[in-house]
Amino acid sequence: MEAGREMDALVAEKIFNWIHSGRFFLPPSDPPATKDNWAAIYAEKGRPNWLPYYSTSISAAWEVVEKMERFQITQYPKGKYYAGAGDPDEEGWEFDAEAPTAPLAICRVALMTMDEK
Repeated sequence: MEAGREMDALVAEKIFNWIHSGRFFLPPSDPPATKDNWAAIYAEKGRPNWLPYYSTSISAAWEVVEKMERFQITQYPKGKYYAGAGDPDEEGWEFDAEAPTAPLAICRVALMTMDEK
């Protein structure tokens, strides 16, 4: 999946437990006081409202990193990013993803960890 609002919605739902109310995606509790990484958009066809840009903003993506127990991100010389995540009690990376941007690599690997749960 590529970066964009569809991926942002999936991350919000799977990682942060946002709830689809039928028209909007809503955070499980009141949004934080600062909405620096959020965008208010019309909830057309169930699109989220006040949804962080997880897949395109490094500061929003870092909130995803903070949800993972063990994580690594590396930038390759040619501009690609590699993200790894896994069980803190195991050696190596159980999940890994590559992407042209760090936020996208973070989101991809985070969603992989959720698919296993």
